[in-house]
Amino acid sequence: MQEHQIHIRNVIMWVLGMVICPLGVTLSAKAGFGVSMIEAPVYVTYLRLSQSFPKITFGTMEYILQALVLILLCILVKKLKPRYLLSFGTAVLFGLILDGWRSVLGTGLYENTGMRIFACAAGIVTVAFAIACFFRTDLPQEVWELFVKEYSEIKGKKMTKVKWIYDITSLTVGIILMLTLLHKFEWTAIGIGTIVTTIVNAPLIGLFGKLIDRVWKDREGVKTPFTEQQERKALEEAAKASEDDEREI
Repeated sequence: MQEHQIHIRNVIMWVLGMVICPLGVTLSAKAGFGVSMIEAPVYVTYLRLSQSFPKITFGTMEYILQALVLILLCILVKKLKPRYLLSFGTAVLFGLILDGWRSVLGTGLYENTGMRIFACAAGIVTVAFAIACFFRTDLPQEVWELFVKEYSEIKGKKMTKVKWIYDITSLTVGIILMLTLLHKFEWTAIGIGTIVTTIVNAPLIGLFGKLIDRVWKDREGVKTPFTEQQERKALEEAAKASEDDEREI
């Protein structure tokens, strides 16, 4: 029974992430204050290539660049797991859902300033919650989240710290691409919203993660894949500390 509950929760977390995250990206793009640092390289590349190839969509560029990041992950961890390839399939589905949300909500910027501010804030919060959901499922997820999760686990690094570094690196790459491809500062791609997201994204993900875990434990009485991983790491660190103490004695 418990395994069934965990499986159902995995599915729920995955579905929420897949539906909500592209919605947040769409809202951020329509706000016009800059998309998230993770999406910045994708959006900048999309803006440039769509000028020459109108049929290229934001969603298409999404999974093309995720494929490149997946290759980078394999090089860094020196592994190629079957679920990595499944994550690319998830990236393609994510791109299709992103294009779907843009078809429903439109691709233009909101004209009302208040609506733009609301869309920016809603996009930041929505994406952070979605990523927290992705971190709590064993099902194939986007390459963005897979990179942080796998690198943290394999290298034994703290996930929040890896996420910070990953976000800042993505922002830097986005700025370089913007200046190289667009030859100007495009504030609708990288702006104040991008900077705010870079600052608050990791803390928000941690906050939403704690809330999700609390609700999970209280209502289900089971553990998430993420909390199980954290407990294993805590036990390993405790065992290592004990060994160090014995050596000192």
